[in-house]
Amino acid sequence: METRLGLRPPSAPQLPGDTWDYRTVRALVRAALWFLFGFRSAGQEFCPQLGPAIVAANHRSWLDPVVLAAALPRRAVFLGAEELLGRRLTPGFVPWDPLIRAIAPLVRWYGFIPVRRTELVPVAYTGAGFRAALQVLEAGGLLALFPEGGVNRTDQPLAPLRRGVAALSLRAGAPVVPAWVYGTDRALPLGSVVPRPRRVSVRFGTPVPPRAESEDALLTRIRHALLELYAAGPP
Repeated sequence: METRLGLRPPSAPQLPGDTWDYRTVRALVRAALWFLFGFRSAGQEFCPQLGPAIVAANHRSWLDPVVLAAALPRRAVFLGAEELLGRRLTPGFVPWDPLIRAIAPLVRWYGFIPVRRTELVPVAYTGAGFRAALQVLEAGGLLALFPEGGVNRTDQPLAPLRRGVAALSLRAGAPVVPAWVYGTDRALPLGSVVPRPRRVSVRFGTPVPPRAESEDALLTRIRHALLELYAAGPP
């Protein structure tokens, strides 16, 4: 029996596979992104084809998950706010609430672990979202997340990172693949529902392996890897 997170019990978690419907949808999404935004990507060879790994990306727009998923060479399970499933909608979470309810079935189909906002703070990494994410990694899956804990609303390229990504990496022994999503803040700025024809792209970087170190030390290395991608510029 599946749980409400879309995963089986810990002994046998269900991972989304590279099925025909997934391949078809990914091809259509990639074509649409290329047509609308001149979509490009680079560095996919850094994403391991097998085994557990965490893809950690910056977050400036609601378009980021779509662009990141299209760039990934392998299907991932995303970790994100439960509002994306149309539950417990926070006022102002998106400019138009019906949009969330419309995309919720697609989010659920793709592979998604909902996290309550109270679990986005550092003291809550032992919550249900963390446990479900750990199950995905222990089953050899690919986990994708935005370690800033939400859309970056600061004037800095990268907001402070939440420690959950480091905790997951150390607990599962999974490398963290840094990814930088470029241009989405111009293609779909916060507060907008109509996209603009601006170029978007994704660049993946060298995986950051977990070592016998503290969460803070690993988090510093992940942050440095992300900022290196930012400095490298779009592909």
